[in-house]
Amino acid sequence: MSLEPEVYRLRPPFVRDGVRYLEYGSPDLERQPRPRADLRVDYPRSAALANTTAWVTVQLFIDRSGRVKETSRICGAPQFAEAVAGAARAARFDPAQRRGGSLAPSTIVVEVAFLGRAAPSDEDSLDRLRAGLQDACLREIFGASRRLR
Repeated sequence: MSLEPEVYRLRPPFVRDGVRYLEYGSPDLERQPRPRADLRVDYPRSAALANTTAWVTVQLFIDRSGRVKETSRICGAPQFAEAVAGAARAARFDPAQRRGGSLAPSTIVVEVAFLGRAAPSDEDSLDRLRAGLQDACLREIFGASRRLR
């Protein structure tokens, strides 16, 4: 099963192992990182058999060569996050480019909805299902941030 991820903005900058990663959409970037082909995510087998639906958000750290160096699950079930991370590690990206032309390490966030075989066929019901899954993911994020305070 193939799914198409949606990319959205998160806060900049990220520093990992002394490397400053610029976020997707950063004004310091002339060209944003982007996958060279559609990101193909396989449904986790056990989840597909159980017809499990999920929303997962994963942050990708992309190096200057366009390879995903690291991934970080932001929210969603770990088995789904690993499926997205695995697909991202197998993919190649056009790296970000700073103003002035140099290639830059960067980060993007990918959201994937795993809707299962029983997903509704009408667009309104599908939108409600996506919104509910995304809300659960946001509750996980904000619940975790409250626990850290």
